[in-house]
Parts: sequence; structure tokens; C-alpha cells
Amino acid sequence: MDGVRKLPNIMFPVAATVFALLGLALCLMTMSLDSPVAWCMIWMAVLFIGSAMLHWVNYLRQYIDYRLEKAMQEVVLQLKADPNSQGG
Repeated sequence: MDGVRKLPNIMFPVAATVFALLGLALCLMTMSLDSPVAWCMIWMAVLFIGSAMLHWVNYLRQYIDYRLEKAMQEVVLQLKADPNSQGG
């Protein structure tokens, strides 16, 4: 534990999701075209979707670490406040 952990920023996963949805919409609009531009749009949509998924996985890992550290700090504070709660 290296210092106080801050709540992770949710803006990056949300922005990646918005770009993935826009890429998917563009992909669906260009599916009727049979051109290299259409295939480029399809691959861009796939990459944006993968990027959004990675951003959400990273955010959830950081959020879980944040909540666990916060809960452990609360337990330590409760134990320090009540020394007779350890049983015995």
C-alpha cells in the first residue's frame, strides 16, 4: 500500500465506450458499401470495442482495489478505537 489510493477516473472508459458505439454506428452505415474504406471502418470499430473493454476492465480493477483498501482502513480504525473487540 503506497499511500492513499484515489477513486479511479470513469471518464476514460465512458469516452472509449462512446467512441466504440460511434464506430459501430459508422460500421453499420457502411456495410452496404464494398470498398476499402468500409473495411477500414469495420476494423476501426472492432479496435474501439476492444479498447473500450480494456478500459472498463482496468477501471473495475482499480475500483475494486480502491474499495478494498478503504474497507481495510475502516477495519483498522475500528480495531484501534475498540481494543477489547479482539476477544479473549
